[in-house]
Amino acid sequence: MDYHEGLAGLIVLFYLWDCLHLLDPDLVALAAAGGGRWRVRFGARRWQLAGKDPLLANPFDPAESLFLLGWRAGTGPAPEPRDAATAANRLEAAAAALLLPGRLCWISWMLAIVILPPALVLHLGPLPVMACAGALYVNVVLTGLVVYRRRDRLGLSGATIVKIWVECLLCVPYGVNLARKVALALPSRQLRLQHIGARVLDAAQRAQAWEECRARLGELMGEFDPGTAAHEALAQEQARWRVEP
Repeated sequence: MDYHEGLAGLIVLFYLWDCLHLLDPDLVALAAAGGGRWRVRFGARRWQLAGKDPLLANPFDPAESLFLLGWRAGTGPAPEPRDAATAANRLEAAAAALLLPGRLCWISWMLAIVILPPALVLHLGPLPVMACAGALYVNVVLTGLVVYRRRDRLGLSGATIVKIWVECLLCVPYGVNLARKVALALPSRQLRLQHIGARVLDAAQRAQAWEECRARLGELMGEFDPGTAAHEALAQEQARWRVEP
């Protein structure tokens, strides 16, 4: 393996590493892929890294925005918050604001993952490689400018967006995920999947997500003896995820 092949491998490796997210066990990702389509992405259930559930964002869809929500209800009943509808509308507005940046991220993906590594491996020469790398940097800069201009619609501070932007410029394979990074930075973790999902998920997606929550709680129940307070609390929480016929 020569220098060019190693560099091509590093570009892809850095991109895949940036697609990997470690979620707290009580968090889930709500994915928006445009067109009003939403689906729930859970971290791995069977194994963990550093006590967290690994989730690999779709490496073939850089425009897919991920919003982190809480799904554990905790102990005792939790009434639906009055502003759940408003929160769902804000998430939908944020997803809409990230549509154009997501399309620009598709261009970055083509340049950084589809064109640049083969150009390096095939030794096409410095001119094609420099042209591709230059176009990639310009596109990342343009994506950052578009996101920055939409900061009010996203509900993020300019400083937060600039920090993400600089990170993507320092390691340009990260720039492919710029729109996704912005979505993950939104303060959505305090929102509950049960409230938001009831408004943005279709019936099939909602039933699938609810069943996954029940299955995860069922595994947790297996760690406690029946009749114990912890087992009963988990059973009550599991019952709240029952799929309505």
